[in-house]
Amino acid sequence: LNDRKRWESIANKIIFTGFIFSSYFNGTCNFDAGSCGNNLVLFYIAGCLGSLSLLELSKIIPKGIKTLSYIGQNTLTIVGVHITLIYVCKAFLVVILGIQPDSFPIYISIIISILVVLLCCPVAWFINKYIPFVVGKSK
Repeated sequence: LNDRKRWESIANKIIFTGFIFSSYFNGTCNFDAGSCGNNLVLFYIAGCLGSLSLLELSKIIPKGIKTLSYIGQNTLTIVGVHITLIYVCKAFLVVILGIQPDSFPIYISIIISILVVLLCCPVAWFINKYIPFVVGKSK
């Protein structure tokens, strides 16, 4: 069992390192502009390795964190409304703060991501309470 965990740990480190390098060498992706970076093959490699890294990371997050459980149970709603909320947040930054979308630093993108998920929670609550059939739940 210890030997298996050791090999699994080594594999996870290799996968994560591969994700970092393939992301770095591929460059910036901008889906609004239709850009997948410098190389389409590296884009897919980075996507697959990043997904595997997130799956492995999710295994070490302790169970029972209510916020993460709520987000997980309402993923369908989040997927349905997050793009609209991203545009609202970007419009706020452009119109109110005068920051151009092409020049968003990484920390602004992280803040937008967290803000969008937090804004999706009241939408999910409303849907679950008043129109649950929209997401396949019964009242």
